[in-house]
Amino acid sequence: MPSRLALAICAIFLTAAAPAWAAEREAGLPFLRNYAPKDYGQQAKNWAVAQDPRGVIYVGNNDGVLIYDGARWQTVRAPNRSAVHSLDVDASGTVYAGARGEFGYLTADKAGAIGYESLLPKVPAGYGKFGIVTSALATPQGVVFSSSELLFRWNREKGAMQVWRPPPRNRSYHHAFLAGDALYVQTAIGTLLRLDGDSLKPVPGADRFTKDHIYCVSLRQGKLLVGSTEQGMYVQEGSSFAPFPTEADALLRRAEPHSCRALPGGGWAIATDIDGAILLSQDGKLERILDERSGLFSDQVNFAYPDREGGLWLAMVFGVSRADVPSPLSFFDKWTGLKGMVSAIARHDDTLYAGTSWRRRGCRRVSNLYRSSRTTRSGRCSPRARACSSAPPVESTRCRESRSGSSP
Repeated sequence: MPSRLALAICAIFLTAAAPAWAAEREAGLPFLRNYAPKDYGQQAKNWAVAQDPRGVIYVGNNDGVLIYDGARWQTVRAPNRSAVHSLDVDASGTVYAGARGEFGYLTADKAGAIGYESLLPKVPAGYGKFGIVTSALATPQGVVFSSSELLFRWNREKGAMQVWRPPPRNRSYHHAFLAGDALYVQTAIGTLLRLDGDSLKPVPGADRFTKDHIYCVSLRQGKLLVGSTEQGMYVQEGSSFAPFPTEADALLRRAEPHSCRALPGGGWAIATDIDGAILLSQDGKLERILDERSGLFSDQVNFAYPDREGGLWLAMVFGVSRADVPSPLSFFDKWTGLKGMVSAIARHDDTLYAGTSWRRRGCRRVSNLYRSSRTTRSGRCSPRARACSSAPPVESTRCRESRSGSSP
């Protein structure tokens, strides 16, 4: 703990003094909090996260909706006791949930007890059979619930439920997305549709994705951005799409991404099945990867959600986590390879060095890696390093004993 605290504090000052490009590429582990099944008292697997205007967190879990007020957890189950796969909150603060063959919203009685109100009674006759509601999306025109068989839109003010079947030859729906205030959905044959008023219309130029799986539809500088598993990211330019290269293109092709979320400061958090959550800047820069090496329970992240306090919630196949990202603070500890008590820290060029008391590896270099910062040996050091010189690395890097504030 002392080494972790010392390095975190020292890194604040050294990062501030470092060139901007060096500080940007250097990142330790994020401060995060993991919540295990024993903490919230239900099954391990989680699917979605949302936050209401009061700051209360809601998690879609295999046992229902988990509710966390910062002090305690409680659970509200769907009427059919199925897993809750999707969540969203509308402008009034009402929390909506989608489950298997079921969707509805949370209610509170006069005593504050939370319950669940199903919207199935509002569904028109002949549309009552559908599978998992993979998306619940609050739009200005109402809350949209998406399943592979049907697309629903509930307007609470009008008390009206609209339903759309997949267009002819499209067979079924895949994922639904919200970009700004517009609703998009991809069909089984790859067609990307936009819900325009009461009609589903093909997106111009999106036919290039007909043989690809779309995992992200968002906005970049007011233009439509589409992310696909095989082709990468594209930005709409008029009636066509232009490539939007990112530093994570190769990583995303193998990471099996399945959802993304726009971040308040720009950029996106991309949930993947293999490589955790991948954070991209608005310019396509790879900012950070949150995975097991960062401290998560699992590399398989089902959903990422930024809260109003500046943190990022991750729903995983095992547990749920909240990470303080983006944040100016991060830390290095034994899990990144830094062992022993940190007694000195210095930077040379774009490399950060820490002097520790661990065995004969007094000076250790903190590498500038995106995935998780690791430390490596550098130079010849005394058994107990008290200070690190800011000299060139490897052969000439040296550690020296500090005596009465001076060095030999």
